[in-house]
Amino acid sequence: MVLNIVLSEDVLKLQEVVVTGTGNPQKKIESSVAITSRSSRQLALQAPLNSADVLKTVPGLSAESSGGDGPGSIRVRGLPGGGYIYLGIMEDGLPVLPTGYSSLPSADQYFKFDATVKNMEAIRGGNAAIITSNTPGAVINYLSNTGGPKPYGFVKFTSGLSQGLYRLDANTGGQFNDQWQYNIGGFYRSDNGIKSPAFTANKGGQLKLNVTRKLGSNNEGYLRFYGKYLNDRVQWLLPGYYGYQKGKHLSNKLPYFDNFTETLMPNEYKFQATIPGNQTVDLDLSDGFYTKVLYGGMLFHYKTNNNWVINNNFRYQDSKMTANSSVVTSPVAFSSSKNYYYTNGTQLQNPSGYYTVQQLSTTQRNDKQVIDYLDFTKKWALTVLPLVRACIGTISPARVLPLLPIQKLKTILL
Repeated sequence: MVLNIVLSEDVLKLQEVVVTGTGNPQKKIESSVAITSRSSRQLALQAPLNSADVLKTVPGLSAESSGGDGPGSIRVRGLPGGGYIYLGIMEDGLPVLPTGYSSLPSADQYFKFDATVKNMEAIRGGNAAIITSNTPGAVINYLSNTGGPKPYGFVKFTSGLSQGLYRLDANTGGQFNDQWQYNIGGFYRSDNGIKSPAFTANKGGQLKLNVTRKLGSNNEGYLRFYGKYLNDRVQWLLPGYYGYQKGKHLSNKLPYFDNFTETLMPNEYKFQATIPGNQTVDLDLSDGFYTKVLYGGMLFHYKTNNNWVINNNFRYQDSKMTANSSVVTSPVAFSSSKNYYYTNGTQLQNPSGYYTVQQLSTTQRNDKQVIDYLDFTKKWALTVLPLVRACIGTISPARVLPLLPIQKLKTILL
């Protein structure tokens, strides 16, 4: 006898187990909320260049990163505004920023997608605000690899001809013995950015690791220690200037400027200024959005013999972010009645064409976060007798139904 067996992929992924705010894992087809899940294999095939690109696969989200690897623009279900102001980003179940509704700092500067991500879960709609504050649009949770019984490893080198990109991603994991398992990985990259300035636009990387100890004779739970170090500089650009005339469409772009290859950056990108209080501030545009994050935490998960589930996730995070940017306010034609000078004091002779008025800005944010999520869940079976009495009144002892689990009650009464 010959058996022909064909394995087909579940395109709708309706049997996937997802994590929601209902307290227990559910199959996607049974969940009452809008959920999108993506495995590491699906994300790798997408080949995202940054964290914003990953979100392009989530229905209801419009993601674009034409301004570089700085804050992406994520529009959620038609809500106004950009940035990350209507959705939250979580890493292994805890938010990367303490509150939502913030475009500076932006959540994608505290989380960087790399090979350590096992899968992504997205909960969309009003239910998302229950999980993380100020997130009416969606909550994105990235889950990390945590090791396993068999060793595994992954190394990828990426190079881009257009941006001078050189990136190395690596991840490995396995187990030390039957009780201990581990995962470690990260990335490092350097590239000139989506439009090259006079310096290396994007440079840096991160390192993530975790170690897990199984608990109980039958693996009733586990204790996990984890940490991350992120040190990354990225470029952020505003759209180039296009002229507009009333009653007409967009006119030609700014003369002498190629909006596809050139950036509206000053010739010099390092400045020193004195602010009120006689304080000197150094501003280096090559730092761009410069983020340093160091965190460590512990996750405890255990199921007792009487069906109590205890889950406690604790993390301490120390973050520093500096955002240096140049904002073009308007292009102006040179005037013959004015004198123009270089920054060294030399006068510009016979200027012609246009110059740009630019606003230089720097923003700094240093914060320390202590997050602890503690959850107790109890699972038990209800009986039908109180509900039957409520539905049909008093029942004689001879007609009392056997005590059945509540799951079978639906079949009896409907």
